[in-house]
Amino acid sequence: MIKLDLKYRLIALGVIVIALVMMISINYTDAFQLERVYLDGKELADWREELDDIDSGVTIKQSLESAAKSLLDKKDIFRIDIAIRTPHEIEITTNDFKPFCFVLDKSRGKLLGLNENGRIIPLANNDIDWECPVITGIKVEKIFHRSENVRLVVLLDELKELHENHLDLFRAIEEIDISNDKYVKVQPDGLDYYLKIRPDNFNKDMERFVEFMENYYPETEYIYSINFCNDKMIVCQE
Repeated sequence: MIKLDLKYRLIALGVIVIALVMMISINYTDAFQLERVYLDGKELADWREELDDIDSGVTIKQSLESAAKSLLDKKDIFRIDIAIRTPHEIEITTNDFKPFCFVLDKSRGKLLGLNENGRIIPLANNDIDWECPVITGIKVEKIFHRSENVRLVVLLDELKELHENHLDLFRAIEEIDISNDKYVKVQPDGLDYYLKIRPDNFNKDMERFVEFMENYYPETEYIYSINFCNDKMIVCQE
């Protein structure tokens, strides 16, 4: 019993010693002093002047929440991730949105990303994954903002469901043109014809396309479009 008590006392003493060493290291040595700040992968040379809420004190005592709020007040910054990389370094990442699919801005001819929340985002080289649709026939007004195009909003919900339930079918779509008010033109990868699909019924119409091809084996050599906009019929147009 005495030996057990002694063991616990030694453990408690060890914890206290470690805590004291940590406290001294943090407050009275340079072991945890902030020396470098990285913003979007690049080291900030004048971070003391550019970031008011971060100083050259102890890294773990920095007011990271205040720094994030200050950055979010700046123009064109909509998302902030701040992390302590090492005892001497803080890493800040802004607007780290991942594209769900692509959008081709018809006013500038520029390829952009569209994330799952409907936000239009610029693309980095590592974001290019051609196994997802390119949405065309849309004019982009603002980068990093959610699109107000009603057809795009409706279509995005349908595409997310298709991605979750039929990933192979989602990846087989090369282009979706939403310029028409009544339907979207879907260009399947590798086919010479396109599909007319209702944006609010996108998943069901795509499933009808698969069933139509598997059950009827239609001759498509002279067909330029297949229309699925009517529940009671499928129209092949030559």
